Amino acid sequence: MDRLAVRSSLIPLNVILTKSVSDASGHSLGRVIDVVVKWSGDAIYPDVKGMVIKDQNSESELLVPASKIEVFQASTRTIRYLGAGPGKWERRRGELRLEADVIGRQIVDVQGASVVIAKELYLAWIGQTMYLVGVSGPEKRRGLKALSKVDSGLIDWSLVQPFGEADSELKLKELHEGLRRLRPGELADLLQELDDEARDEFTASMDLSDLADAVEEMEPEEVEDLMVDTPPEVAAKLIEKMEPDEAVDALRDLGRAEADEILAKLPPEVSEALEESLEYPETMAGGFMTTVLVISSPQDTISEVAEKMRAAKDHSTDIDATVVVDENGKYLGDVHLFDLFIADSSQAVGSLLGEHDPLYIDAEAPLREVVKTLIEARSSSLVVVDEEGFPIGRVLADDVVDALERSSGFHFKLPWNK
Repeated sequence: MDRLAVRSSLIPLNVILTKSVSDASGHSLGRVIDVVVKWSGDAIYPDVKGMVIKDQNSESELLVPASKIEVFQASTRTIRYLGAGPGKWERRRGELRLEADVIGRQIVDVQGASVVIAKELYLAWIGQTMYLVGVSGPEKRRGLKALSKVDSGLIDWSLVQPFGEADSELKLKELHEGLRRLRPGELADLLQELDDEARDEFTASMDLSDLADAVEEMEPEEVEDLMVDTPPEVAAKLIEKMEPDEAVDALRDLGRAEADEILAKLPPEVSEALEESLEYPETMAGGFMTTVLVISSPQDTISEVAEKMRAAKDHSTDIDATVVVDENGKYLGDVHLFDLFIADSSQAVGSLLGEHDPLYIDAEAPLREVVKTLIEARSSSLVVVDEEGFPIGRVLADDVVDALERSSGFHFKLPWNK
């Protein structure tokens, strides 16, 4: 498709809706009130199947087939219909009315990673066939109750993902490939900008791992809304894909009944670990730690530790060291990734432990103490131990920042949100 040529011949939908239609002899048949396109969900540019006109005599809606319409321009005053008398309009499967079904709907601009409200649609003739080729409208910005006044400009229809009502032909059939390439933060922004109906349609089509990564980037109140609107069995699968500390935050923001319903659908070992973390207030180390740990014995070689790291690659953002424990499983010390990287592969990891007392924090340590210890240690994380000295988690610097943000506002909650 010659996009430059198409752009110069665009016809806005609202211009078409001002036109009347006449037959071959010049007799007026009525005024255009909508344009019908074929909608399969996989066509790059949906083709126009006809125009709905209002009969000036009976006020009934009639369909003028596009195959019998003479090619016209935006400046054309009257559209010529060269076929037999138009028949009554009846909605058929796989067809959409642009004015009735698309205008005013939320559409994702895949390239710009933003949500746009379809205010205007653009059509163009390619040979003897008219296609839907573009859309424009105001962008919806997160954090604003009303629409932003910033207009999106013309967006190529091949670069958008539309959403429709549950019984609409516009309902999402397959996720746009461009959305699969967005970063978790960009997906999170989109999920927060979409209304509940479009968001649920979007998330139902996403890979659970990708959705989990995006949810971890969302604001707490948005995560709560999503979890409440998601069936418990699906929410449980999503929680299982999330990093443990993020999963705990998501569950903590729910009521006890909703959280228990999700926990009951998780594998026992997963639910038990999450419940243990939920018993701590979110202002204690145990309340915002991650339970992902790579455990090593002093005699393990660097090569063996590397294998353990590879096995935990799905949690790479939560791992910056290996925890070394004695034969009873009690904490001996921490060896960070850099030290592991420069060590000889046959060297025992225990030989990398420092001579100083191991650095750690108690699970019940308050946030203020965690911050103080982390600053003094100039470390990116701290191992969390229970009252008997067994390692149970790790507090990462970014988790501390999140905890500080929550505790400084009105988001603070005790172990469970009752």
